[in-house]
Amino acid sequence: MQRNCKSSKRAYICTAVARMGEGMDKEFWRQHGLRRTDCRMAVVGCLEAHATALSAQSLREEIGEIYDRTTFYRTLLTLEERGVIHRIVADSEVVKYALNVRRDLTEQHAHFYCDGCKQVWCLTQLAAPRYALRAGFTMTRVDCVVHGLCAECAKLLCRVGERRGD
Repeated sequence: MQRNCKSSKRAYICTAVARMGEGMDKEFWRQHGLRRTDCRMAVVGCLEAHATALSAQSLREEIGEIYDRTTFYRTLLTLEERGVIHRIVADSEVVKYALNVRRDLTEQHAHFYCDGCKQVWCLTQLAAPRYALRAGFTMTRVDCVVHGLCAECAKLLCRVGERRGD
C-alpha cells in the first residue's frame, strides 16, 4: 500500500503506511486493541523516526496541524493508555513522549534528561528501581529520570571552559 505524499506534513503518515510490513501491520494495532487511523500512524511514525523523545508541541509541529487539537491529544492519550507510547515527565515544565520499543509493557526503564539541550533519551538497558511498599500499597508506575549533560552538550561546555581558561 503506497500513498502519494503531496505535502511534507503528511510524510510521517506515508512513512508509517509504507512500513506496514515492518512492525506496524494490522496485527500490531490489533494487539493493542486499536484501529489503525492516520493520526495514530502519524504519531507512531514520527516517534519512530526520532532517537529522542518528543514533546507534544514538537510532534504537532513535525506532523503538521492537519489534525485538530482534540484529535491529536486524544490520540496521544489513547496510544499511552494502550501501551504504544509512554510519557516522560522530566521536570515540572518538560513532558515528552517516546515509542515503546519493547512489547513487554511491565518492564519500566529509566530516562536521561539533558539539562543543556533539553532532550530526553530512553535508557532501556537501565531498569527502573523496584521499591518495597507498605502493606496495602500498590505501585502503578515508577518515574526514574537521570539528569545531566549529553555527550554533545558536555563537549560544548568543555570548549567554552577552555576558551575562558577555566
